Amino acid sequence: DVALLGVGDIVPADVRLFQAHDLKVDEMPLTGESDDVSKTARPRHRDAAPLTPEDMVFSGCSVTSGIARGVVVATGMRTRVGHIAALLSDQDRPGHCWGLCPDASANSTPMQASLQRLGMLIGAFAVAVCALVFVVGL
Repeated sequence: DVALLGVGDIVPADVRLFQAHDLKVDEMPLTGESDDVSKTARPRHRDAAPLTPEDMVFSGCSVTSGIARGVVVATGMRTRVGHIAALLSDQDRPGHCWGLCPDASANSTPMQASLQRLGMLIGAFAVAVCALVFVVGL
C-alpha cells in the first residue's frame, strides 16, 4: 500500500518514504520530543540505527508541514506504537512479591518490574546482613 501524507494528516501506519518535500513530523507520541522532526526520502546508512530513521514516519504521528508518499511497512500492533502498547498491556508476567507486599506487576512497565526485582533483591540482602550480624553478635 502507498500512503499519501500532507499537512494535518495523522500517519495511519509505519511508512517508509520514497518521496518527500519539506516534510516535518511531530513525533511526540513516539519519542516525547516536542520539536518537529524533518524527514527525507533518502535512506541513511544502516550502520547507525536511530530510534526514528530519517526515511520513516510512524503511526500516530502528525504531519506538520510538507507532503510525502511512502510504502506502508507495518500496521496495527506491528507498528512501533503497537510494540509500545503491547509492552504496557502485557498481563502474563507473574508477580515476584511472595505475598509480602502488594503485587502491582500486572500494570507495570518492564522498567518498573526490573526496579521491583532490584528492590526485592536489596531488601533480601539487607535482611541477610542483619541476620548475620545477629548471629555473629551472639
